[in-house]
Amino acid sequence: MVAKASESFPHVRFVESDFFALPHESSSIAGILAFYCIVHLRPDQLVPAFSEMFRVLGGAGVLLLGFHAGTEVIRAENFLDTGTALDFQFFEPSAVAAALTNVGFDPIEVRIREPYATEYSSRRCYVFAHKPRNMAS
Repeated sequence: MVAKASESFPHVRFVESDFFALPHESSSIAGILAFYCIVHLRPDQLVPAFSEMFRVLGGAGVLLLGFHAGTEVIRAENFLDTGTALDFQFFEPSAVAAALTNVGFDPIEVRIREPYATEYSSRRCYVFAHKPRNMAS
C-alpha cells in the first residue's frame, strides 16, 4: 500500500512503521491518517498504539482514524486475491473514543456511516482526534 501511495503521490513521504514504536521524534508530526489499520490490533492494544500516536503528534496535531464498527472478528481467507488470510477486529466507536481520551486526545469527533453497496456489510466509523494545542508530547 505504501508503494501504491508513493506512486500516486510522489511528492508525499509515506512511512511504514510499528504502531508501538513510531520512528519519529516527539511532537514532530502534524497529522496521522490511519484508515483501517487498527483492525489488526486487539482491543487491549488500542491505548498503547494511541499513546505512541499522541507522542509523535505536535500540539494541535490531528489523528484521522477509520475502522469497522462492531465487536466481531472477521477472517478474510484470501484478502484482495493475495492468498493471504487476515483477521479484522471491529471496534465499538465508544471504546475507541474512550481509549483516545485516556491518552489525552481532546476534542474527539466520531462519525458513523452505513456501508456502500459495494463494501462489506459493516458500519464504518471515522474519528477525528485532536492533540491539545498546548501539549508538546
